[in-house]
Amino acid sequence: MFWLGTFGCNSAAGRRYHRHAFGALAVLAVAVIVSVWLDRRFGAAVGKWVAGVGTPLVFTYIVAVFHRYIGELDELARRVQLEAVLIAFLFVILGGIALFSVWMFTGWAANPAWVLLAEPVRGVGLIVAARRYR
Repeated sequence: MFWLGTFGCNSAAGRRYHRHAFGALAVLAVAVIVSVWLDRRFGAAVGKWVAGVGTPLVFTYIVAVFHRYIGELDELARRVQLEAVLIAFLFVILGGIALFSVWMFTGWAANPAWVLLAEPVRGVGLIVAARRYR
């Protein structure tokens, strides 16, 4: 639940979301592995293109699949999911502000990949939001 942010594969929509999300991540993982191999073996500059173009495309696809998944939920499950997304979004905003402050005072620039830490926060948000409706 922490990594996928759903309550499981009990519904057709949940199973479809998991298949598409895992499939997209598998394509990205294979592309990264192949591009790193090509960069090391032949000195090609493929890795930057895969990381710079492939990663946003894959995550845009996952967002679109997640949007479709949310649309197929009942009202209570939709509300819980959207509350969890809101909690994660707010923590990402606060984290971004904190990292900006650290950068201003120390000059340390954070890697944008840190935003991936929002997914476990969304999982915790799901737990918190779901407890309210038990």
